Amino acid sequence: VTLVACFLVPGTRPPKTTSARLPMGQVLRQPGFVPFLAAAALIQGSHSVYYGFGTLHWRAAGHSEDLIGWLWAEGVIAEVALFAVGAMLVRRLGPVTLITLGGIGGAVRWTVTALSTDLSVLVWVQALHALTFGATHLGAIHFIARSVPTALSATAQSLYSATVAGLVAGVAMGVSGRMYAAFGGHAYLLMAVLAALGAVVALLVLRRGNAAGKAL
Repeated sequence: VTLVACFLVPGTRPPKTTSARLPMGQVLRQPGFVPFLAAAALIQGSHSVYYGFGTLHWRAAGHSEDLIGWLWAEGVIAEVALFAVGAMLVRRLGPVTLITLGGIGGAVRWTVTALSTDLSVLVWVQALHALTFGATHLGAIHFIARSVPTALSATAQSLYSATVAGLVAGVAMGVSGRMYAAFGGHAYLLMAVLAALGAVVALLVLRRGNAAGKAL
């Protein structure tokens, strides 16, 4: 399916740049890019306890593996549902607001997950994956598209992926393992703090973008 989809993607190409500067340095100097990267990394990194130990935590609470599988599936369904209306959300809210909502959603989601393993609670909390991952990722991609010159977009997306899904995810997973070993489910509270910090940083980017007259 992916192979077929590749042939349907528009054949747009960015203009060639003749600058002798390193593209990575140019991207990092774009207004707001570094705090944007920090916000996205904090929010996405806050998923590390969930990704690494969520199943173990729920199994220890007595939930069956079939039920846990459905909880994971619910998060994916919520994420896909958000992407289905993503274009409308970006138009109405803007990328940075979406990232901010992702951070706020994470602060709520991980706090509740730390305090309860009741199924009726988990069903509602898992729907917040639409915000914590979906809104954050959607906002990040559109932030790059709006704030980085087209000729540097590939470098910007590479930096985003390497930082958020690579470096930060790896470090966060290592830390979350120690936290879960020491505190069990209460390790989610640290994830809530990370998500909240990401929301605060995103708000700072939003304020700066509005001050500069940019629709971020």
